[in-house]
Amino acid sequence: MKKILTTFLIAIVTLGVANAQSPDQIAADYVKAIGGAKAWKDVKTRKYTITLNQAGFDIPGFIIGDNKNRERFELAFNGMKMVQASDASTAWTINQFQGISQPTKLQGEQAESALAAQFLDEFIDYKKRGYSLSYEGEADLEGVSCYLVKLTNKDGKETTHYFDKTSGLQMAKKELANGQEAMSIYSDYTEMNGLKVPAKITQKMGGVTAFSISIQKMELNVPVNDEMFAFPDK
Repeated sequence: MKKILTTFLIAIVTLGVANAQSPDQIAADYVKAIGGAKAWKDVKTRKYTITLNQAGFDIPGFIIGDNKNRERFELAFNGMKMVQASDASTAWTINQFQGISQPTKLQGEQAESALAAQFLDEFIDYKKRGYSLSYEGEADLEGVSCYLVKLTNKDGKETTHYFDKTSGLQMAKKELANGQEAMSIYSDYTEMNGLKVPAKITQKMGGVTAFSISIQKMELNVPVNDEMFAFPDK
C-alpha cells in the first residue's frame, strides 16, 4: 500500500512538473504574437504619436527613439511643453507645467529610470542581454487568464509580466517605483506597419490610475539627429 501511495505521489509531482509552463516558451509566443524578433530588430528608429490623459485632460505629444537606446518624450498643451529626453548617457527634462523652463538634468531614480529605457522589447534576445526569466504561476487580470513571468535584468531589477494565455500578448507589467507598486496595463492591441502594439497603456500607482497613453500612429525608420536627445549646451 505504501509503495502504491508513493508511486501515486511521484506521478502527481511529475505531472505538475510536466504541466508547468516554460517561461522561455511564453516569451517566444509573445514575441511571435507582436510580429517576430526579426521584424522588430529591423526597426532603427520609431516615432509614436500619442495623447496622454491625466486628470481629465487630453494632452497631445510624441515619443521618438532609436536603436541606440536614445529617446525623447514631448507633450504640448496650452502654450506650455514638457520634454524628457536621454542620449543613453544623460537624461534631462524641460517641464513648463512644473515651472522648469530650462533644460535640467535628471537625478537619482528619475535619471536611472529614463536611462534604463530600452528601444527593443525586453523579451527579444533577452538571454543575450543578460536577462533571466522564471515562471511564477497564473493570475486573473481584469477577467483575462494570464501566465506570470518574472524577468530579472542584468542589474538585478525584477519585473513581473502578465501574458494572455490565449493570445500570448503581454497584458501588464508590475514593478516597484518610488517605493510603491507600479503597474502598466496594455490594451487595445493594434497592428501598425505590420507590428502589433498596445494602442492604450494605463499606468497605475499603488492601485490608482495615474494616467493613460493612447497611441494614434507609429512611424518606423524616421529621421533623427543627435540634438533631439542630447542635453543642450546652451
